[in-house]
Amino acid sequence: MVNETAGSSINLTDFQKHSATIRSETPLTVESGTKQWGYALSFPVDSEGHEPPLIIAMRLTVREGTVGALVVADDLKTVVARLPPPAGPGQHCVEIVLESFTPGSRLALRNNTPGGRPCVFTLDGIDVRPAPPDALGAASLLRTVTDGDPPRLSLAKLRRAIAASPQSDAQPHGVFDHLDIVDVSALHERLGQSPPLDYPSSSRHKSFLDWKMENDDAPILRYLYRTFRPHRHLEFGTWAGTGACYCLEECDAAVWTINLVEGELIEGRPAYSSAIDDAPDDAVPVQHVDGRPVYQTDAGLLIGRRYREAGFGHRVCQIYCDSRTWDTSAYPRDFFDSVLIDGGHTADVVLSDTRKAFEVTRPGALIMWHDFCPDPTVVGAFASVVGVMTALTGNWEEIAASLHDVFWVQPSFLLIGVRR
Repeated sequence: MVNETAGSSINLTDFQKHSATIRSETPLTVESGTKQWGYALSFPVDSEGHEPPLIIAMRLTVREGTVGALVVADDLKTVVARLPPPAGPGQHCVEIVLESFTPGSRLALRNNTPGGRPCVFTLDGIDVRPAPPDALGAASLLRTVTDGDPPRLSLAKLRRAIAASPQSDAQPHGVFDHLDIVDVSALHERLGQSPPLDYPSSSRHKSFLDWKMENDDAPILRYLYRTFRPHRHLEFGTWAGTGACYCLEECDAAVWTINLVEGELIEGRPAYSSAIDDAPDDAVPVQHVDGRPVYQTDAGLLIGRRYREAGFGHRVCQIYCDSRTWDTSAYPRDFFDSVLIDGGHTADVVLSDTRKAFEVTRPGALIMWHDFCPDPTVVGAFASVVGVMTALTGNWEEIAASLHDVFWVQPSFLLIGVRR
């Protein structure tokens, strides 16, 4: 299929028909089945003659409904590349970047149309070519920490990547094990939830170095709270309370959240500070810059201000302490339904918070770690990621023993586990 340096085309007659009707063979025009997410056609993908990363570019005209495209392993279920945004009516060139190649992979076109309606599209061509150097941005180094077919995160390679970071004192670990990667489009399937998450395309193609929780991870967290619907939720790390609001707004949970009253410090200086014009009246700024007051945004009166301003204070139990000294003995072992670990980001705090989360959660509880991003470029740029990754990969056997399932959501800064 791919046998020229400049790239080549996939034969449009070499398809497997799934739930579809072929309206015309020249040009190839297809009507899918009515089931949303059901496959219409799939094509074999061959990397012969090229080294990844590769680009698969589809030229198609969508006549009715919405068409989705994805690359899956030979089981036709495991997603092995990031999904592009679905294509609505009109002419499109849809591109998928393959960071690594999985033998037996297939390009699948499926019906993304809701409401029991089919999609109708004409496929004009499918080209496979080498990806340009900037095609993957910050995500390009992900393939350096994956192994297997389909690709999974190699914890041994992650440990080596962390040890190579100038911000880390971690040592390479001798145990070889792996961690699943779940594309955000398949999150609902992995968790047995419905419907799927409508994830913004702007986040799909963003560099991890430009990632922001409130824009890029928030849709995932909101989806988890909305579909999982915990009754009692625990957060390590309150900050301004924005993260707590995601849970409070999406379900009826009561929230317990822990924060140092003096906030998180790095080398004696505030980890989080910014100029704020609408701070609480009695809040004390740490300095003034160009005449504007600068506040430590995770300390004092600024802790939890967002959930209080939103009127959720009556549903929140705010705990002020170092989470490492938090006494869990007053909580039954099955008290919490979900936990977000996003407090102190040094390895010792992350490991302590993880162990305490296991002490107070029920079987089947959702455990979420923020600032888990395995891309080596990110590991080298953010101390918070180094701390989280060091704590988890360095104690993986202990942590995995308490989990029924665990995986990284791609793209995100979230590791998701289900309590055993």
